[in-house]
Amino acid sequence: MNNLISQTPQPKREPAKSGAEVVVAEGETLWSISAKRLGAQATAEEISTYWPQIYKANEQVIGPDPDHLEIGTVLELPPTR
Repeated sequence: MNNLISQTPQPKREPAKSGAEVVVAEGETLWSISAKRLGAQATAEEISTYWPQIYKANEQVIGPDPDHLEIGTVLELPPTR
């Protein structure tokens, strides 16, 4: 029975709506996640428009401070275009 119970804490998550998700890694920010999602051709303006969309879609899991992301948190990524 003990083999069926994981001792590792499970990541905080909300059900995915779009199917695109990312698990927050150490050192990541909403800006860096946005930049990675949009790709190398993304401008600073595009990234600064997209990261608040990620925050809005995940505010319940992130909490009131978008600058504080917990490692292992699963975030839903909204469509990019």
